[in-house]
Amino acid sequence: MRPFKILALALALGGTPGVWAEWVRVVETDRVDFYIDTASINKAGHLRRVWEMQNLKQRDKDGEFSRHAMTEYDCKLRRTRILSLFTHEEPMARGRILLRIDGPLPWVEIAENTIDETYLRLLCFTQLPERLML
Repeated sequence: MRPFKILALALALGGTPGVWAEWVRVVETDRVDFYIDTASINKAGHLRRVWEMQNLKQRDKDGEFSRHAMTEYDCKLRRTRILSLFTHEEPMARGRILLRIDGPLPWVEIAENTIDETYLRLLCFTQLPERLML
């Protein structure tokens, strides 16, 4: 079964991709590690979709330890938007979901020297192996 079908089945059953994800760390800071799920990368023309995760080094004031989002990038217009977002009480997108936002949220232009620019470069301007593209 293709990863997208597994993801669709998990979402239909009320789950999120945390359990089946192939998380790869993209950036590490002193407060947050940023990951993408390489199995979720989807290319459609100049658009890219991917599951992203932020794993916090410490629980925040709202009780969240991690968050993950289905994010869309527009390679041509250098913008991004969140399609859905979940926050979790445990690291690595595990544990009880504290917040769920269903989008899409409005497009946002990508600023230079940000994590979004890192993702944009990786997804849009780097030759990724075909096995990573759905």
